[in-house]
Amino acid sequence: MPLVEESINEIKFNLMKQFTPSFMRALLLLTLTALLCRHSAQAQNWSEIIKVTASDRESEDRFGYSVAISGDYAIVGAYEEDEDASGGNTLDVAGSAYIFLNQAGTWTQVQKIVASDREAGDRFGYSVAISGDYAVVGAYNEDEDALGGNSQTNAGSAYIFHNQAGYLDPDAKDCRPRPKGF
Repeated sequence: MPLVEESINEIKFNLMKQFTPSFMRALLLLTLTALLCRHSAQAQNWSEIIKVTASDRESEDRFGYSVAISGDYAIVGAYEEDEDASGGNTLDVAGSAYIFLNQAGTWTQVQKIVASDREAGDRFGYSVAISGDYAVVGAYNEDEDALGGNSQTNAGSAYIFHNQAGYLDPDAKDCRPRPKGF
């Protein structure tokens, strides 16, 4: 038995020589990180709080294709929605986006937004983002530049909205050229 213990001690000694202080610190950091991540993952308990839908929902609107949230506001794109903000002026696949507000745990639709220069097939709402009082909505098939001219088939545009007194007003339309792949 002493021979086995002696061999084990020799193996331990040889292994310890290979473990430099920086290696041991890295190993300790990795171990702690793994434990914290494992603990955090186990401590999470996600539960659905609400399902939202558009107040004017119809077949094939694609509501929910793009979503974003910032604080108490959420924006949901419906890039194949056809009606304008008041529910009229039907344009096939013009698109829209919906703003929801969380008040005391209740999420309600507060506004439907559409492009100021909406046209059939623009697909406004295909992409959405929101941060604080600003929202951005993409329309990848939109044709005109920010001034409404220089038509380029499916060139795309992004519309920036600003929350003023509880409503999102269009601030700008971004039609700058982008490199391929963006």
